Amino acid sequence: MPLLNFTRTPLVRLLIAWVTIFTFLIIYGKAHFFRDPGSIFYDPNRAFVRHYTNFRMKQVAEFIHQHDQQKLANAVKGSKRSSICVHFATTKRDEQQYVDDSIASLLKGLLPEERKDIYISVFFVNTDPTVHPSYHMPWVRQAVDEVYSVPRDDKAFSRLQQLEREGDFLTKGVADYVHGLQHCYGKGTPFILMLEDDILAADGWLVKTRESLAKIRKDPYDWIYLRLFNQERSIGWASIKIGENNEFKICLGIGVVILFLARVLPLWMLSTPAFISNASLAVICILIVPSFVIYFFQAGKANIIPPRPGVFAQNFGCCSQALVFPREQIPGLTEFLTAKDHGQVDLLIDGYAREKHLTRFSLYPIQVQHVGLRSARNTTADEARSTWSMAFEDKDPVKLDFEHHQLAQSIYHGSR
Repeated sequence: MPLLNFTRTPLVRLLIAWVTIFTFLIIYGKAHFFRDPGSIFYDPNRAFVRHYTNFRMKQVAEFIHQHDQQKLANAVKGSKRSSICVHFATTKRDEQQYVDDSIASLLKGLLPEERKDIYISVFFVNTDPTVHPSYHMPWVRQAVDEVYSVPRDDKAFSRLQQLEREGDFLTKGVADYVHGLQHCYGKGTPFILMLEDDILAADGWLVKTRESLAKIRKDPYDWIYLRLFNQERSIGWASIKIGENNEFKICLGIGVVILFLARVLPLWMLSTPAFISNASLAVICILIVPSFVIYFFQAGKANIIPPRPGVFAQNFGCCSQALVFPREQIPGLTEFLTAKDHGQVDLLIDGYAREKHLTRFSLYPIQVQHVGLRSARNTTADEARSTWSMAFEDKDPVKLDFEHHQLAQSIYHGSR
């Protein structure tokens, strides 16, 4: 049977094997790699699954309900001995407000010793804070350590009013950030955590942050921040375009090695004839190797090589949702931001870090998710929505609870 004999030739079998394997990889990629924006399999209609976020939001709703139902005059609070000043800056949004959920997620599950370890300050950045619905929530004032806004007699108040009227969010945002940094700096804590008002914190966020800060061996004058949130778009390959990650050079290098081995090995094994035909070598070097190399990069870095757990020096990343600063950096940073006056805060901070040769650290797994579907800075809805971490949604609540209590025992009681 000619057809049967044809399919038994080495070249045809090689092609059949390649088609089979590559078809499987495409099916697997569509089934598993659809959440990474850096992947060719990215599907925005399926990407924003909220597995852990939905679980955590249920916990948050219960927390707020419990606090609404009871007076908390004797609730545990932070103090001058706290390790971290946690600062929320919140503005009234046209549609949904997120800050209540953000605050509750920070507090839900904290042990008393953890709650004492943080001083929570909520900054209502509207010049008339009473327009913000959460400003009137009794449970917020009972649960946090401080609620404040810029007083009318502050020398910057009239300028902030003007920026607010003009909708100049890139200037007012910098001014508000500087105000928050300086405000927390005045509390005297060793670290300052700056949070946006549309985040969701995972169970155990504080002990994992504390543990990570302890692992940073650099002098506090030599590093600028520890990032608690990042998105897969920011930790991907240099480009999602084919050919811009040196794929062709990699294919050429692999091809040269294959050709070298195919010619040299038979010479070493004198009794063995050439074990692969020229046609098969051509198919391997021209078709098979490039297809697998391109697939490797197009599948998305977060899918193929996800970040390892730990604290890493990482001079790239997205956004200012959750950054922990050592207090030693605050005077220089606020002076720099004040001089710049206008821009995106995260980009300005990274510019300062580059100028001063300061290391930027990131914590993995991330401890915070961005849940805002509408931006407070007039960016598009799609842009706000895509600031998202798929890894956050894979968290296991049972595992998080176990790790939380184990680490808390170690940090606050010196044992595991």
